[in-house]
Amino acid sequence: MDTPSVGMCGADVPAGQECNGLANLGAAVTPICKTGTAPTGTGGPIADGTYVLTSQDKYGSTCSSALALSETLMIAGDCVQLVLGDILAGTGSVRLTTQGNAIMFTRTCLHIDTDGAVLKDDVAMQTYTATSTTFTLFETNATTGVTNVSVFTRR
Repeated sequence: MDTPSVGMCGADVPAGQECNGLANLGAAVTPICKTGTAPTGTGGPIADGTYVLTSQDKYGSTCSSALALSETLMIAGDCVQLVLGDILAGTGSVRLTTQGNAIMFTRTCLHIDTDGAVLKDDVAMQTYTATSTTFTLFETNATTGVTNVSVFTRR
């Protein structure tokens, strides 16, 4: 298992610097728009390891699935390192806490490789489901009401 670099989940990364050296290992995934009620997570213990995005379903009337994306996560305890690829590339670090099926992230570092990119936290609710091989994140956008169900598979 890979281990995040010391201090990478801390808030001591200089402005403009990459948050981590994690490689994006996943292939690009095109989100799929779904109808009906979005599911919610069931919780569970989150296994340490490296995960790649393997699918994303979107629920909501304003769903758009035109843009493919890729993402790799490294989870070690409460520290999550991430790297994004494709249309929006960058790195990030967060601390996670869970309670039941609810999951909360506290961002400690964000570096976007696109000039002028603005990232806004606009999440109304987040739940998760964890198994020994997958980590599924259920995020509902407070503005659009669209729920993303992102499945990450452990490598």
